[in-house]
Amino acid sequence: MDEKIIFAIIDHLAFVVLFLGLIISWRDPFARWLLLSYTVIEIIEFLTFSEVYTWKVHFYLFEVFMCFLFMTPIVFRRPMALFCYRNTQQVFFLNVAERTILSRYEVRFLQLLAAAALVNFITWIEVLCYKYWIIDNAFIKLYFRNYFIACVILAQCAAIYALSMYTLTLKPETKKCI
Repeated sequence: MDEKIIFAIIDHLAFVVLFLGLIISWRDPFARWLLLSYTVIEIIEFLTFSEVYTWKVHFYLFEVFMCFLFMTPIVFRRPMALFCYRNTQQVFFLNVAERTILSRYEVRFLQLLAAAALVNFITWIEVLCYKYWIIDNAFIKLYFRNYFIACVILAQCAAIYALSMYTLTLKPETKKCI
């Protein structure tokens, strides 16, 4: 199979895993918050990808921005949930805002996103250097970045699956402990 097809399958695998994860872990408000937030951001990235991909050089900077955007539902969970609660009065958002600790899954997501942001930023610098003839070969862009990002996406899908399975096995009274 062509590697472009494999990368396209991996890119779209996140939608399938997010959808299944939402079905499996719907009862847990924290997992639902995380997966719904990721689904919305994934849709935004999917809708903007065809336009942003034409940017060539600055595409990698946009990918850094998207990594930080994916971090926002975790890092700013409390203010975002309180804002949603004030506007909708839904208890779901208040439950999400009351939790003050990060779960191990959220920490893993942050680590994966930080690594992806770093690689995309380094790739952007490398492409700029290549564009202005400072270097002769864009090694990271050509031989490393796509494979690394594919591994990050697969690891995120595995973490989403693990989170979903974990919330499925929890008893209702222990839901606060993930």
